[in-house]
Amino acid sequence: MAYSHIRFIPYHTPTIYMSTSVQHELPAGLLLDYREQQTIFRQFPDMKVVAGLVDRDKVLAQKPPIYTVKLAGQPENLKMVKGDADVFARIQRTLTALELAVTTLEYRKDLKKDGVLNIFAMPEFFFRPPEEPRSYPADMYKAISDVLTQTIATKKALKHWLVIPGTIMWTREEPHPAGFDENVLVDNNTALVINGGIELGGGVKVDKLRPIDTDGMPSYRMSTEKFKPKGIKYDGEWINQAEYFKRSGMWPNVSEHIIDFRNVRMGMEICADHNTLKAYPFVTKDIVAQLLVSCGRPLIKKYVVTTENGIFMRVDGHHGSGVRWELRVVKGYQNTNSTLTDFDRWHDTSYPDLVPTDMEAMTEPNPFVEHEIPFTEGHPLYWVPPKDANMRDWAYYKQGITFYEPREI
Repeated sequence: MAYSHIRFIPYHTPTIYMSTSVQHELPAGLLLDYREQQTIFRQFPDMKVVAGLVDRDKVLAQKPPIYTVKLAGQPENLKMVKGDADVFARIQRTLTALELAVTTLEYRKDLKKDGVLNIFAMPEFFFRPPEEPRSYPADMYKAISDVLTQTIATKKALKHWLVIPGTIMWTREEPHPAGFDENVLVDNNTALVINGGIELGGGVKVDKLRPIDTDGMPSYRMSTEKFKPKGIKYDGEWINQAEYFKRSGMWPNVSEHIIDFRNVRMGMEICADHNTLKAYPFVTKDIVAQLLVSCGRPLIKKYVVTTENGIFMRVDGHHGSGVRWELRVVKGYQNTNSTLTDFDRWHDTSYPDLVPTDMEAMTEPNPFVEHEIPFTEGHPLYWVPPKDANMRDWAYYKQGITFYEPREI
């Protein structure tokens, strides 16, 4: 089907905190434990989960902590993700948040609308191990990718959804590549784009091209015994992907940043890559939407490049002040260079007219929000904080899922 509207659904959760040297992310935790889900399902006996990512029967049968349906994926990958408690918690949390979103849209009749592509996005660094070297080895990255993609792609209720489960930090080994005198470990920061019901070419991925200090690599780790990834025999150099491309004489695959899904052409950037879409107009061409998944990178107006009346979306995992999730509509462009037209959006002197305005966005982060979780206790999927949560932080960082109005494309 052709889509007439996009609905942005950010799952906003903090993914890092500041330390003396490098920024570390929060523990994975869980969104809802089975006891809280029992309360929900018993209070609303007629409610059925829509996507089937949460198993109602297991919840009511008190079978913790496995409260999602059977995960899909290759047997070796399932074994690997289930064998790592932190990875497994992150997968469960992702799928539970997604189920909350899907089921909410089904049971809130005022949110229903035909012809809508739902974009569910999480912040940068959500999948990142809490221990050094704070990057998964390649086999764990492949396992996480396989399990998330196969589980989501098999759900018919997610047919009109694009799911971006944050980014995955991982490290691969390149034995004696061109341009290097030794083996190389290459750090990667990768986002998956998954469509339920129809997998996008084996799972579309977007790789971050410009690492910064927030990534915590490679300057904080380098090639020391303490920070070697588990299971990798290593005696060479440790670099980031941008440096690897540069010294190998390769160009990054910028076309990965463009997602063509049916009639929707969307550009996606990861944090410091906010400028990639404007830097490569021959690849970007005409995009109706632009998504920024970040951890500390705000919207930069001169890097907005959607078509007129396009949509800019952002979800940010940083704990700093300011707007951490937003949707802005590009009503047009102005140009400070009088020799250019107002709609020459590719020029460095072009700036978009955004709705809401900057001032409105700062004073009211979500001017187009219809509903936000946590809801009141009467909502079928009322979300309560974990029992051991720091309530001050919980309230301050305002974790939740926001449903923006569908915007016409």
